[in-house]
Amino acid sequence: MSTHWSISNRILPITFDEFKAMGLQFLQLVEDAFGGKYKVEVKAMNRVKLTTVGRRDDSIMAHMAQTNKRHTFFVAEDFAAVTAAVFNSAAYIEMTVTPLDPAAAPANAWAHAEFKGYKPKQATFFVRPDADAGARKMKSLHRLKIIGAGWFGNASSFDEKR
Repeated sequence: MSTHWSISNRILPITFDEFKAMGLQFLQLVEDAFGGKYKVEVKAMNRVKLTTVGRRDDSIMAHMAQTNKRHTFFVAEDFAAVTAAVFNSAAYIEMTVTPLDPAAAPANAWAHAEFKGYKPKQATFFVRPDADAGARKMKSLHRLKIIGAGWFGNASSFDEKR
């Protein structure tokens, strides 16, 4: 099982302060879901990340990986390292979280958050295994925002029905 959701502003893009607050809330619920400490990798890109949902071709996947790497201008293993200057320069930001000790965590534990991209008003979150309680708590902190299912991330131009 997994949990995914999105939180969106109604009018304006997510600000740096909102990004930092949501990122810290997300990392706390991930720590709870994993049952312990985690490793985080934050990447900022000057273009929206290339992704595919269709049939995977090795040459296309290699091209996408090279293109995404070329457009990544910031990588950090500490969420606190993301400055306002990095945030403001980025077209897309993603945060990938894995357990520090995979043997002590639930099987296949992994988490991901996306900001900016094609949906600058939205932050998208994914946690495996289930993190329903943490997601409900995080959503409750953002009652004046639009809460979505999170099926389509910020690198996707598809929009979910709300």
